[in-house]
Amino acid sequence: MAGKITANIGFEKQIWDAACVLRGNIDASEYKSVVLGLIFLKYISRVYHL
Repeated sequence: MAGKITANIGFEKQIWDAACVLRGNIDASEYKSVVLGLIFLKYISRVYHL
């Protein structure tokens, strides 16, 4: 039997708003390069961890 999943939407909104404040006025193209770099580092970490 599947359990009921509940989420506190207020908490997620606070986290999202904090991330937006930390990001500041970075252009989308600059932010994209940061995120893609983090994704790449996570991929390399997983590949060499196994």
